[in-house]
Amino acid sequence: MTIQKLRKEADKWFSLYIRLRQADKMGWIRCYTCRKPIYWTEAECSHFKDRRYLLFRYDEKNAKACCHRCNCVLDGNKVKYEQKLRKEYGDEVVNNLINNQAIVKLSIPDYEVMIRGYRMKVKELKQGKKT
Repeated sequence: MTIQKLRKEADKWFSLYIRLRQADKMGWIRCYTCRKPIYWTEAECSHFKDRRYLLFRYDEKNAKACCHRCNCVLDGNKVKYEQKLRKEYGDEVVNNLINNQAIVKLSIPDYEVMIRGYRMKVKELKQGKKT
């Protein structure tokens, strides 16, 4: 597989994990920013720091399940997103997300390990929920 195909596969499993981890046993979540109730399969994996920064693309603190309106129409609803992240993780974590511009490259083995790990986490989460 090419890096591009592996990245797409990793994105898929990471997104499934992020959305499932916020879901209750019946599969419902609340949008991280506006709190709208939404079924996990209709939610989107929203990133506070843009996905183009690979250092944070698969950072679980940088990704939350959100509704389409907040994620796309409101471009992440960043003001509310930042407020909630600061409350949840503190200023140091959020300031690192905002200010860190480090460039990283992920290798084929990096992606393969990540895909296996998130696939396993998704399988475990699905067992405890009505999906």
